[in-house]
Amino acid sequence: MKKTWKNFKVPNFRNLDTDLVLHNMIFVVIYIGAILMFFSYMLWPLILDFKVKYIEERKQNLILTEVQKDFDSSKDRLVGLLTNNKSLLSRLNNAKSQNIITDLLAQYFSKKSMRLLSSHIDEESQIKTTLYQIQVQTDDIGKFWEFITALGESDTSIIISLPVQIQKASMQSRIYDIVFNVETAYNVYKLNPEIKQIVDSALRKK
Repeated sequence: MKKTWKNFKVPNFRNLDTDLVLHNMIFVVIYIGAILMFFSYMLWPLILDFKVKYIEERKQNLILTEVQKDFDSSKDRLVGLLTNNKSLLSRLNNAKSQNIITDLLAQYFSKKSMRLLSSHIDEESQIKTTLYQIQVQTDDIGKFWEFITALGESDTSIIISLPVQIQKASMQSRIYDIVFNVETAYNVYKLNPEIKQIVDSALRKK
């Protein structure tokens, strides 16, 4: 049978016990409050711990980001410095100065001698300088200047120390005795592996 609004009965709330309803509502509120307080008491330390960890992680990430930016900036400046001074740094990092001098002496002169005068490491710059005295004989002064040019074009730090003494072996001789000093410089500073890799990479680029 179909229900109609006419057949609908409005509940009668007059017989409700208002005190009981009130007591039930107060109990429900107190019960829910107690549950919320219990969970808050249990979860609050976890929430605080999570908050502290989150803040610390944020700080660490910010610090790491700034450190990485500074490192990248310093690396770029270092690469720029190395690129701009590539020729000089390549020479200072070449430890074969003595071998180069010896090979060139053998190439240009049949009679020659080379004597070590001094060797010194500057503690501040970590550059090792070595001074040699060289004596050669030649019948062609042009060969000596070719030798000097070859030294200058070699990939090493070699400086001819003045004066250069040139004199004939005798009044009638066409043989010249030439005495001069040569100073070499070499970088002995030990870089850490990461920086050394950057330096080597920059110096290898053409």
